[in-house]
Amino acid sequence: MTKRILVAVDGSENSYRAAEEAIQLADCHKGHLVDIVTVANIHDAKDDILRVGAAGLELERRKKTQPVEERCEEEGVAYEVNILHGEPALEILRHAKETDADFIVVGTQGKSPFKEMLVGSVSKQVIKKAECSVVLVK
Repeated sequence: MTKRILVAVDGSENSYRAAEEAIQLADCHKGHLVDIVTVANIHDAKDDILRVGAAGLELERRKKTQPVEERCEEEGVAYEVNILHGEPALEILRHAKETDADFIVVGTQGKSPFKEMLVGSVSKQVIKKAECSVVLVK
C-alpha cells in the first residue's frame, strides 16, 4: 500500500507553505505520495456556482492545486489531486481515514483569537480528531 502525506490546499499562502512542507516530507520519506486535497465547502458552493457555473467551479478549484502539482513535478514527488465536497475539516479527516494517510499537513489560517473562539478553525478540528500524525505549518 502506498504511504500518503495528505496536504490540505485552499489557495491561501498558509496552505502553500503547508504544501512545501508536505513535499519536503515526501522527499525525506521515499515512496510517499503527496495527496493534494481541496474541499469545496458546502456553505460557499451555491454562491460559487451562481458566480462561475459548475464547470467554472471545478476549474477554480484546480487552479488552487496547480502550484502544488507543479512543485511536486519539479521535485520528482509522486502526487494525486482529490477535490472533496462538504465541511472542510470533516472531509479532510474522512479522506485521511479512508486512504490510511500517514500524515496530514495543514496550514494555520491566522484568524483573530476572537473569531477562532467563535467558529473554530479547520486546522484545530483536524488536530483534535485526526487518527494519524498532523503537521501544522504557520
